[in-house]
Amino acid sequence: MIVDLASSEEYAQDGYRMIQAVTSRRLGRAVNAKRVLWVMRKHGLIQRRRVEPRPKRPGYFVVRRPDELWHTARTAPVSSQRHRPDALGGLLHECGTVAAWRIELSVPFRGSTPDMRPENRRSFVTTLRDRKDVEDFLMGANFMSASGGGDPAIERGLLYEDLDQGLELGWNPLDETSDALFCTACFSGSIAPEAFEEPPEAKVLAPAGKLHRPLVEAVLELQNYLGKPIGGLVSIEIGASNTGSILDVAANLRLPLVDGDYAGRAIPELHATVLHLFGVDVLPQALVDEYGNRLIMRAAVSDAFNERLGKFLALASFGSICVALAALPAKEVASIYVPGTLTECLELGRAIRLAREEDVDPVGAAAEAIGGWALFRGTIARREWTNTGYMEGTEEIAGEGEFAGRSLRIWFKNENHVTWLDERPYVCSPDLIEVCDAETAEPLVNTFLKEGDRVAVVGGRRRDAYDSEAGLAALGPRHFGWDLDFTPIETLVAAGD
Repeated sequence: MIVDLASSEEYAQDGYRMIQAVTSRRLGRAVNAKRVLWVMRKHGLIQRRRVEPRPKRPGYFVVRRPDELWHTARTAPVSSQRHRPDALGGLLHECGTVAAWRIELSVPFRGSTPDMRPENRRSFVTTLRDRKDVEDFLMGANFMSASGGGDPAIERGLLYEDLDQGLELGWNPLDETSDALFCTACFSGSIAPEAFEEPPEAKVLAPAGKLHRPLVEAVLELQNYLGKPIGGLVSIEIGASNTGSILDVAANLRLPLVDGDYAGRAIPELHATVLHLFGVDVLPQALVDEYGNRLIMRAAVSDAFNERLGKFLALASFGSICVALAALPAKEVASIYVPGTLTECLELGRAIRLAREEDVDPVGAAAEAIGGWALFRGTIARREWTNTGYMEGTEEIAGEGEFAGRSLRIWFKNENHVTWLDERPYVCSPDLIEVCDAETAEPLVNTFLKEGDRVAVVGGRRRDAYDSEAGLAALGPRHFGWDLDFTPIETLVAAGD
């Protein structure tokens, strides 16, 4: 039914959330939104931009029994234009008699209501003002994810909601003089396709359904445990899912977001971040899954064991779990983080979009924007993987054009980490290896890549923090079990490999 609806003339311009709602209504039971997204992505039914405007349809309420209790959840229930609860107003208008009603406000910091008058709003050095900015930012972040940072469809929807509600999306350089605590927050889990499918037992175990913004709840849970306010946020990595999510958290909690992160790219494990390289104690940490289960981890014998426990909790939560951790003072953040990376994402996304609009090679434009190289072009000839708590596998690309007759093999663990050019060791992590569409440079996530896709491979230089023995131990090929020496990408390219 999902494919039939999404490909029909009536719903051809609708996104996965509309298809999920209509499918649920017609089947008479809840249908998981991630499952709908996966099916539509698999069949090529997701549009990056609508070809035609989405048709407007009247909404309606259905009364199934006398004295029925209705409940609605709204992130911002008060209309900024009319200063009244618009959802409630719609109910009162449509219904003859309402026996009782109640509004519950969920505010960012429990016990306080944020002052959102224009004169008290935050001021950002960099602001995403519209959906085009959001698209550019997510595309750039996705490109820096080494094909493993997660599909940004959910985050795109959340950020669009933020814009529609008048929330501010943006970031600033780190204020090293601040006395506030800055934490990071992220999703932990596999990017394998089944991580986007909800098994039937989930509805039995969690009949109340899912949280709309579990990452927000994780930050609040950490703050409550610490007994101190969280005053700012830092992204743990650069990837469309986690970086897009923490931007949404910052907007909804009215917190400053730092222009920087703790890896300079997407990474598969906590102990691949600069937090680990510099020996930072990231605990305590709060874990909240989509169903509202909450835990506090006070101590772990190592970052690697912390990561292992987190992945098992993610599997138990049917794919992923939200983690808020590393509450640090600004001066400590300043000594370890990779600065400027959010702005880099926005500029990279814009460079790709402008190249498309100006009929310039987008792949070359992307490589130039990151100071990297277009390493290979071809078609995915073979692909296999397994879900180990991470999405692990290999793919082989048969060369085309100037690479005809050659092959590139890639091993990935969520992200791409090791390559072989004509079966000789080639570019490896911590250097960046991104697979993108051969024509548009659209970043492609390992979750959805398949045999027959025409792709290009772009490489970029590692961050300075990983040019060290500790950096290679955390993210080099030997860390992943490959008996290979790391050769810098700039050395390989200069040698003509």
